[in-house]
Amino acid sequence: MVNCYGPTEVAICGSMYIVDAGEQLPDGPVPIGEPIRNVEAYILDEDQNPMPRGAKGELCIGGVGVSRGYLGRKDLTAERFIAHPTVPGQRLYRTGDMARWRADGLLEFQGRVDHQVKIKGYRIELGEIETTLLNHGEVDQVALTVVANPEGIKELSAYYRAEVSLTDAALREHLLQFLPPYMLPTHFTQLEEFPTTPNGKVDLRALPNPWDYQSATAVDQVAPRNVVEQKVFDLWVPIFPNTPLGVYDDFFALGGDSLEIIRLHEALNKALDVDMDIAYLFSNTTVEAQAHYLVSQHPYLNETATEMEAAEEYDEMTF
Repeated sequence: MVNCYGPTEVAICGSMYIVDAGEQLPDGPVPIGEPIRNVEAYILDEDQNPMPRGAKGELCIGGVGVSRGYLGRKDLTAERFIAHPTVPGQRLYRTGDMARWRADGLLEFQGRVDHQVKIKGYRIELGEIETTLLNHGEVDQVALTVVANPEGIKELSAYYRAEVSLTDAALREHLLQFLPPYMLPTHFTQLEEFPTTPNGKVDLRALPNPWDYQSATAVDQVAPRNVVEQKVFDLWVPIFPNTPLGVYDDFFALGGDSLEIIRLHEALNKALDVDMDIAYLFSNTTVEAQAHYLVSQHPYLNETATEMEAAEEYDEMTF
């Protein structure tokens, strides 16, 4: 059995890994082997510098099989075919695939470059999030995209299909068991069917705008009704300075993200002198739910709130 790797731009087969009859496959992903004769492979970083063995980067291929470029597409040719780092006059083809050199000298495929994104300084592998969502027992199809919010800030948007109705909080809670907070999508949209291209692949461009979906499910805005809700509400205001808020509004639907939840967590602990588990903020995503959780875990907050309300009423009466 031969595992061949190579895009059309480098004559189809640029490297191969041969498995002899009866040979046991190595642990982990099956490698894509070594470059064939007269073909070179380089693992480069974003600045096209060589990466050390074991480090992941973009796989670039050189040698006799590299094509001259794309007919009538000078812009794309200039983007995908770059100067050889060590041989003047020669070129490399940027495959768009991530790979690494293993310790045994074999190449290992690591996914697509365009499936890796950078959100607020963090490099995120979309496939890792998709796989984790698919491990949820009720989810049977997933797609992730990067969308820009009205302020132009990039956010992760997850789309999924499930036979039952799932809450965003339940999905965040599931993801938090396996992923760090910064990898959590800001938006979750449940679809009955995914749009597809003529060849049957998910049409990412045809996926609905998450804000359109949220506006269709908007809730009535209700002001804080007690002191604890007011304290939580007041800590939300700096996060959403130009947004009308209510106690039923969802933190993530408003455009909040996992990094802002971390800051909210720190502010709540400091303002209320508590030690709240941050995981509960991901599953309690409204002012009402967060205030209710805080009181359920720290009943004295309700007593303190009642005393504060009584004191305020007394001050108003005496004034």
